Amino acid sequence: MIKISINNRSAKKLGGQGCIDYSLWCDGEGLLYVKIEGNSDGGIYPRDTWFSVCKYASQRENTNLSVIQGVDENSNERPVDKNHNTSAFLRAVLINLIDGNAKSG
Repeated sequence: MIKISINNRSAKKLGGQGCIDYSLWCDGEGLLYVKIEGNSDGGIYPRDTWFSVCKYASQRENTNLSVIQGVDENSNERPVDKNHNTSAFLRAVLINLIDGNAKSG
């Protein structure tokens, strides 16, 4: 994965106060990924995991979105621990990124 050289981005959480910080990445085939970099509330989030924008973008408004896989640093798919609120965090990031509400951090 290659990090796209822009400032980290920040998305407002969907269910309350706080923000999710994220960065954009590209794989060797040119596919775009997001990586959650931080949680302003200090809670748990999936570290060292990239999520395919293409795979989940069309589902970003779906409150029942269930993110079950990400990609690790070796481009291997891996399951995501559901205790990390991953689905809600990824929805917030995708809405922020795709719907034009992204703010540089």
